[in-house]
Amino acid sequence: METLAPDGPYTVIADGNRPRSWASPHRVRFGYGPTVLSQIAVVRECRESAEIKDVLITARHGTVLRILGIPILGEYGAVHGVYLWCGTNDVAPSERRFTAAWEWDSKTKLAHHGPGIEGDILGVPKSAHRDIRAHTDFFRRVVRFDGRMSYYDFVAKLDPRESWDGEVTILREDGSLRQLHIFARAYIEAGARAVRGLVNDVTDIHQPDTSLEMPALRAVAAADGDPAGLIALDYSTVYEWLSAPNGELRRWVEEVPDIHPDDWDDWSCACRAVLEGDDVAAVNVRLRFGQAEWIRVVAHINNLNSSERSLGLIRITSSVDL
Repeated sequence: METLAPDGPYTVIADGNRPRSWASPHRVRFGYGPTVLSQIAVVRECRESAEIKDVLITARHGTVLRILGIPILGEYGAVHGVYLWCGTNDVAPSERRFTAAWEWDSKTKLAHHGPGIEGDILGVPKSAHRDIRAHTDFFRRVVRFDGRMSYYDFVAKLDPRESWDGEVTILREDGSLRQLHIFARAYIEAGARAVRGLVNDVTDIHQPDTSLEMPALRAVAAADGDPAGLIALDYSTVYEWLSAPNGELRRWVEEVPDIHPDDWDDWSCACRAVLEGDDVAAVNVRLRFGQAEWIRVVAHINNLNSSERSLGLIRITSSVDL
């Protein structure tokens, strides 16, 4: 059960090996009579305490039921969801489906991974685990994402009344494919704007499959050798590299660069111009990674000529050290 919105409503996103999309707990058949309210109480207790809850209740006909709630934690301890099991006290809980939590900060443009995403989802060796990654570092692993445009639109709006879910196929670092069902809600609190989410590994249910779209798009982007990627125009931020930069810009694949304060207005205005209808905008801008030297880049931002205006194509045509 997801608990992504602080005040609820909390909904069911999977029932054993049956995926659900934001289903009301009242519509899920537990088979033990009207125990829904008791289960929701356990979920709330798990969310508030971030601790496992294991309680016994008496159902109809005097049957003693055990309700087990196990919180699913984000990187900083926030409870994004609760694994919930209900059964008679003499039966062992069923094996849990792997679910992990994540959060994306709209200010830093960085994703924060909860326990399990690095190793179990991405297949990153333990010595190379990084709980904080740029979104470009995740999306470079995606080989199929049919709901890409709706997801970008969801992130661009960051409306706390809306939610998003969809499936993504990723290529792990060990060369295997994983099918992921991702759930996300916008989260706004005390001025902070973020996306909180859960990811379920559904590889055993839905066979992973690559898309003809992404290899073709990446091949076209790489044809002339210039780095090219998809840019979220609302945030003036590269989401995904279709043809990755090399040399001094190589870090852009895994990091979000700082834009020079004197160039930020030009950078954001170029994105805004394309967002508002221009076919292309060119901009000279300085950027750097960490405390490294500033690098001057010349970027061309193009309209993708699609119904989704918040996404553009960025191509870096030249770069030299200042």
